[in-house]
Amino acid sequence: MAAVDIEGFEEAMKLAKSFGRVKPEDEDGIRRAFYVRLALSEYHGGADSVGEKLLKRACEISREKTLEDIARLHCGESYREKMRQFVETM
Repeated sequence: MAAVDIEGFEEAMKLAKSFGRVKPEDEDGIRRAFYVRLALSEYHGGADSVGEKLLKRACEISREKTLEDIARLHCGESYREKMRQFVETM
């Protein structure tokens, strides 16, 4: 499921860029936040290993900003803590 979501996201980004709706300097932040939110969805669904792969992708962009994105998530504290701990131990 995550692969389909990522494919759709990338198509949407391509379209948004073609219409000038996404600036090049904003692209990494948008992509990183998408990975974090999708990771949360995977954790909610019990697919922790997929969530971890998505968090790794987010961290490849910026580990520090990934932690900031996790802190801003609207979710249960246990999910936020699980994700934060995973990122901090990578």
